[in-house]
Amino acid sequence: MKRLVKAVAASAVALSIAHGASAQSTYGCEDLDGFHSLPSVEGTEGVFYRVNPELRNFHPFSDETVEDVARLASELQQFGTTLVYVPVPPKAMVMTENLPRRAYDYGFNPDLAATVYDDMIKRLRDAGVVVADARKALNQGSRGVGAPYFKADYRINALGAQLIAQSVAEALAGTTQMAAPMARAPMPVMGGGEVELDSDMRNVLQRHCLIDLPKDMVATFQTPQMQTANAPASGFGGSLGPRIALVGTEYSATPGVNFAGALQQATGMNVSQLSIPGGGAYGAFTAYVTSTEFQQSRPTVIVWENPVYNNLAQFGDQPMREIIAASGSGCRIPLMIQAGLQDNTARAELAGLDPNVAYTLYLDTDGTAAGEARFTFHSAQGFKRTKTVTRADTAGRTGRFFMPLSGLWADGARFVDIELDQPFNGTPRLAACFY
Repeated sequence: MKRLVKAVAASAVALSIAHGASAQSTYGCEDLDGFHSLPSVEGTEGVFYRVNPELRNFHPFSDETVEDVARLASELQQFGTTLVYVPVPPKAMVMTENLPRRAYDYGFNPDLAATVYDDMIKRLRDAGVVVADARKALNQGSRGVGAPYFKADYRINALGAQLIAQSVAEALAGTTQMAAPMARAPMPVMGGGEVELDSDMRNVLQRHCLIDLPKDMVATFQTPQMQTANAPASGFGGSLGPRIALVGTEYSATPGVNFAGALQQATGMNVSQLSIPGGGAYGAFTAYVTSTEFQQSRPTVIVWENPVYNNLAQFGDQPMREIIAASGSGCRIPLMIQAGLQDNTARAELAGLDPNVAYTLYLDTDGTAAGEARFTFHSAQGFKRTKTVTRADTAGRTGRFFMPLSGLWADGARFVDIELDQPFNGTPRLAACFY
């Protein structure tokens, strides 16, 4: 019966050659870029691209953001940790040979997008940041080895992970943090077959197509190093800490891609991983640098994997200032904190802080795994302003929160009320950081 259904679907596609969008689709797809949850376009050889954010020529990265990343790198380096920033380009910027005419109708220009990406890397490097050129590595692989992304999904496959890992090793080769001279890692060898990847993108697109789309298969790649480098998708183990801490998104968390193993193979260093799908640019990084593991045993290298379209300034200054403050040693001004009327509230006086200094408050809840901390600032004139930090993923609930004293009043705040989404445990502490 299943074969009959597929045969009928194929016949329907053949009979619709002269009609609408199906005439342009190998899989009988219609309205792919219409008003639904994932507008996309179909390229050649069964390759699909999201309209947004892939078919964009510019991905914001302001001069202020460059300065912030450089400040973060500097704070980490003071404790002997090198930051490697890995901006992962979208598939449309790499697999350009499969782009359909429809992609250019949206105004997408691969050469322009690549130029903007390369300029971002140059600006970061000029500011002293170690950056892995993932686009260059993926482009070379796409033209010389094979497709580094899944066909019906936006994420990189195992080959893409290998290529990006090599770009990280090449970026580190110019630093003092390489454990040994870098040896070019061999290309992966396919081993025990393939497993289908669960893909939300493919599931959405399939509803608009008559014939089965290419399945997103994860090949089993085997090398001596990678067989022992299957780091967990979340969490850091071991009291001594890893040589490399990989923090990232769904690109490095995809099951079967083994990004951490590829990174260990390419660099020769031990790798531990915390990658949070849907965590955005900061989810994993924030969870790691606010963790006890990081505070007690810092790694030699932090590899920050982040899709280039994740705007680091999208949510204001709080996320970046949080990871900078957590990475440094500037939280040196203790503040008196008092219990509130409820067991999940507290209050602290701020009148003694200089309003001309860009402080960031540091709240350590002493182990309360809160998912939200709400800071309500009060001015001397009786005005209020509320700012909230949310930990959507349970991996990020370390009980530590950072909130900048920005966007307040010229004479600063008189005091702050703090409210968690669950009761305080133990003895909370509050301090002001010099950033």
